[in-house]
Amino acid sequence: MEVNLVLSGGAAKGFAHIGTLIALEELGFKIRAISGVSAGAIVGSYYLAGYSPQEMLKLISSTPWAKLFRPSFPKKSLIGLGKIEQYLRETLNKNTFEELNGKLYISALDLRSASVITFSSGELIKPLLGSFAIPGIFEPVAFRNALLVDGGIVNNLPIEPILGEKPCICVDVTAISEVSNPTNIFSVLIRSFNAILKHTYQSKKIQCDILIEPDLRSFSMLGLKDAQRITQVGYLASIRAIKSWLECQKR
Repeated sequence: MEVNLVLSGGAAKGFAHIGTLIALEELGFKIRAISGVSAGAIVGSYYLAGYSPQEMLKLISSTPWAKLFRPSFPKKSLIGLGKIEQYLRETLNKNTFEELNGKLYISALDLRSASVITFSSGELIKPLLGSFAIPGIFEPVAFRNALLVDGGIVNNLPIEPILGEKPCICVDVTAISEVSNPTNIFSVLIRSFNAILKHTYQSKKIQCDILIEPDLRSFSMLGLKDAQRITQVGYLASIRAIKSWLECQKR
């Protein structure tokens, strides 16, 4: 069976999307299209570029994250995107949407028009960079006539590009737990955005045929070293949700 995937943002918690891909492959599903934002756009891009879930995990474990995210203090952010862009071009080895093995939709927020733009053709890397460029942390990405930042701050479950396509599987990795104090500027910004979104996209979830919400409250948004554990949580949550849906279809 072919399915359509919607993958939310969530920084390092987005590793759970890899677990969903493992579950889908294990259960014999094929993916027709992926709509992703931020971390979801990254996972979707690598998967449709030909990476298996296992290859993605190997890449994560071998990546020198500290070098990629080293502060550079450009005028509009804490971290420049030059090294990250180079990394994406080298590892994805795909420059356009048309080179991918399936349909991909990437959402990003255009600061100039204050609207979300969905990209699905032409240049791949610039929209992908813009999709996860958290304002204040990463510099905005100039592309065509837009200035792109993380689309997840206004639409973290971008179901719109595949709305009406059946079945639609949505994965939201942003369940919010109580914390005593955010520990750095990154976690302050991410938590603030997620708190806002918590009250704005519940209506989207009811449009999903299968909604997967891994319990990742014990993990940090910065938990790059927890990739394997986060992936496993995503896998188990996905297996449960998909098998439950399959049972309902038999009735």
